[in-house]
Amino acid sequence: MIPHRVDEASKLYKNGLVEKLIVSGGIGYTNADRKTPEALKMQEYLIKDGIPKNDIIMECQARSSFENIKYSLEIIRENNILNNTRLALITSDFHLKRCMAMMAMDMESNNNFFGFKAKDGIFDIENWQETFAGKKRIYQEALSLCYYVKQGTINDFEVESIKRKRSL
Repeated sequence: MIPHRVDEASKLYKNGLVEKLIVSGGIGYTNADRKTPEALKMQEYLIKDGIPKNDIIMECQARSSFENIKYSLEIIRENNILNNTRLALITSDFHLKRCMAMMAMDMESNNNFFGFKAKDGIFDIENWQETFAGKKRIYQEALSLCYYVKQGTINDFEVESIKRKRSL
């Protein structure tokens, strides 16, 4: 999904909707080469696409979605970007709900953020059922969503209502 997410970020930047881009991701559990941080790959892609390097902020520690949000918000706060700034979170269809819920938990007083869905034609909401990989992805995301709710990392009222029904 990296090229699809980065393409969306590049469009937002080139259309003047965002001034800076934070690329987040270290060497995660699903990182294919296990050597190059995802953020570095995204930065290289953006630079090749004409985005100035000084407008790309890198976060290379994160190994999970939770850490992507956590460390990116730390950078935003350290650079005093939060106040009066619109923030855009770009990820896949499946991943957006969980990531937006994590942002909401951490930014209760600031509702000035929005999400963009990057689509790749395989893992997006319209096409997931066409491939085994798509079916696996939606299953993993559903499990992750439930896990994050159970851990208290996010609030999700749909999942919470299912938990209440089971406990009755």
